[in-house]
Amino acid sequence: MCFILLLGPMVEEKYGSRALLLSIALTALVSGILHSILFPHVGLLGASGVVFMLILLSAFTDVSEGEIPLTLILVA
Repeated sequence: MCFILLLGPMVEEKYGSRALLLSIALTALVSGILHSILFPHVGLLGASGVVFMLILLSAFTDVSEGEIPLTLILVA
């Protein structure tokens, strides 16, 4: 929850509320479906997929052309 609260406003400012809501919903849906397929007898708890999506999007917020941000390398 702390990561969502820390990274959410920065990503929302860059991409907009509607795009962020769509991204969160799509990420939660896809990660839930993939988890159900790959691990059918294990419950899914939390929003780790959404947090990872926010980390990746925040790494791309200050991308200059032709440069790779250090935060993207660290996350990868």
